[in-house]
Amino acid sequence: MRHGRRQPDILHFHISPMTHTTVQRAVLHVYVHGEVWLKRHVNHDLTSLQHRPNITVTAHRIVRSQIQPSDTLHSRAEGATVVNLDAGLGSTISIDVTQLVIDWYNNPQTNYGLFLKMHEPWMRQLLLLDDPGGKNVPYIEIVTKDRRHRRPKRSTSLTCRENENETRCCRYPLVVDFDKFGWDWVIAPKQYDANYCSGECSINFLTRYGHTHVMQLASSAQACCSPRKMAPLTLLYFNPQEQIVHTTLQNMIVQMCSCS
Repeated sequence: MRHGRRQPDILHFHISPMTHTTVQRAVLHVYVHGEVWLKRHVNHDLTSLQHRPNITVTAHRIVRSQIQPSDTLHSRAEGATVVNLDAGLGSTISIDVTQLVIDWYNNPQTNYGLFLKMHEPWMRQLLLLDDPGGKNVPYIEIVTKDRRHRRPKRSTSLTCRENENETRCCRYPLVVDFDKFGWDWVIAPKQYDANYCSGECSINFLTRYGHTHVMQLASSAQACCSPRKMAPLTLLYFNPQEQIVHTTLQNMIVQMCSCS
């Protein structure tokens, strides 16, 4: 999810509520300029960097004071990472902000944004906090888990490999690679296991519903091998406005196949 800029150096991320899911992990990705960029664009004595090869970048959440006027904001450190300054133009760093994002999900009214802090004020120039139309805009990658409890069921679905001689209805592996499609606007995942169903459907084999079996016996229509159970895919991508969008697409992964 892309950040919005309301105040200088404060990153605002809109966290969309998601039902039946919990946050397992959240990582902030920020681009840090390298030595080549610094020498070209920063009018500052870089001696301190030469004696400090590693720089710590700390993410601070913005919190509103409970006892001072309502417009008074403070900050609290959430996560940090040590950066070994890139010798070239720059690279992307990652900071764990899992607890921060969990709190934002549970209490959206406390989401006042965050800002990044470094050893010296001038070092903030190292961070690329705004990149209109570019691919280096700061974003948070969120990994979620379905929290709904399901009773395990006995599976009658077959899982096969391409080199097997199985002719019955079966689930086969299929990897979808977005880069090979030229879909460079997809940030994550770059590829995923979609799977597919294929095979013959003889009477009494893997029928999904009793009604399906009855219809097979009563007519000449042949059942087809098709998905029986599907799973969603969580996607992070750039929309046409170059904003980073976090969404969940339903029925994108075949988990089980049956004849229906």
